[in-house]
Amino acid sequence: MALDWKTATLAPVPGEESIHLRYFDTGVPEGVSEPYTTIIAIHGFSSNAGAWANSASIFAKTGFRFIAHNRRGYEGSSEYYEGPVKDAVGRYMLDLAGFVRFAVDELDIPSKDARGRGGIVLMGWSKGTASVMTLLSLLASPQDPPISLPKGLDLSPYLSVLYTHLRHLILFEPPGETIGLPYTPDYAAVIHSSKPFLQAFPEWLIPTVPEEKRHLLGKSTDVKNALKDFPVWLAERTDEKECARVAEVGLRHVPKEFGVGLVWCETSIQWCRDTGAWIAERLGDQPNTLVKTILGGHHFYNMTDSEEFVETIAGLIKELDTRVYG
Repeated sequence: MALDWKTATLAPVPGEESIHLRYFDTGVPEGVSEPYTTIIAIHGFSSNAGAWANSASIFAKTGFRFIAHNRRGYEGSSEYYEGPVKDAVGRYMLDLAGFVRFAVDELDIPSKDARGRGGIVLMGWSKGTASVMTLLSLLASPQDPPISLPKGLDLSPYLSVLYTHLRHLILFEPPGETIGLPYTPDYAAVIHSSKPFLQAFPEWLIPTVPEEKRHLLGKSTDVKNALKDFPVWLAERTDEKECARVAEVGLRHVPKEFGVGLVWCETSIQWCRDTGAWIAERLGDQPNTLVKTILGGHHFYNMTDSEEFVETIAGLIKELDTRVYG
């Protein structure tokens, strides 16, 4: 499926300069008589939304609408946030909340009904889970968000759209940056390698992917400005306590109006396996949450095994629907 790229213009903080996010949209699914589900997906580090292309085409064929955008700094979108690192967590969350408002207002995404049909499922992958988890913390504590936000910002326009349209949040393969975990030995070796980071990083990740499938990884590589993305979301270890606090607030008290799904892969890197275990412990036995482990899966499973990935996510959404909406 050829992707039809467009550009969204957002003003997440009134009075500040607008930002632009490049995105693709598979459109209203054909032949769906009831309210359809829209998935809005967020990519990871050194890739772009094209990482979802194979999965998006399968989702579209099975009755979903699939939308994915390039985060700030990636191809066709505005430059990275240049303000203080401590403010970036909140700013990137507002980017996502603003994109949800754009999708509802400009792309006519239907709201969810009392049975949970329709609405939006937010799905982050790898570093893209950070803004999803931060948004969850806002929903868990809307009166006292555990993040730095612009003074005087009125959150009610964001919250009203989230309550009418957001159905579930999915965290696929979150890394340790998103929760402030100490570096695992393998990742520490990458950070302190004598090789350039953008050489050492893929050399660490790619061996987890079966050799015959590695050719599928190059389609969405987007490293032109990736190093500017590296300090954001705690990769410089400046705000790990804040990040852990954000995660704790959101994960331990998931609002009953939404479902949260965690998907992690059995043969992924330890950095993600440890994170998955940390998150699963905090989700605990909350009735509106679900943890799935993909046996034999790896960090790029959404790109290399798209049919199986789509089947897993569709099943997760169906089970969360039962838990949240009965």
